[in-house]
Amino acid sequence: MMADKTFNIEHYKVSYNHELTTNCSGITINAKGKVTCYGDENRLIAYFLKNDIPLPQPIYLENDKVGVIFFHLDEIGNYMDILRHEKPVYAYFNSDKPEWIGIGTFREPINERDY
Repeated sequence: MMADKTFNIEHYKVSYNHELTTNCSGITINAKGKVTCYGDENRLIAYFLKNDIPLPQPIYLENDKVGVIFFHLDEIGNYMDILRHEKPVYAYFNSDKPEWIGIGTFREPINERDY
């Protein structure tokens, strides 16, 4: 059964380190930066990895109410611009299509909107 969740990002925290190492669903992540977005009881964690390594697929941990997405480090400015300058900003989770995990300024994920 598909789990689809949208929440308003109420606040966020930014970490920018020489190297941030963590484990996510059995994957060791070596990131340079991390942005954690909070809303309701949910979190969206965006890891920013070195530009020369392949990106893991996004992950939705439904029971933990956490989505995890990966970007290259050169994209951190674009991500931060959305969080700083756009209101409201929403986070999207989808267990059947984790590639739809992300943020945006509209209530529904872009892949579900009618055109």
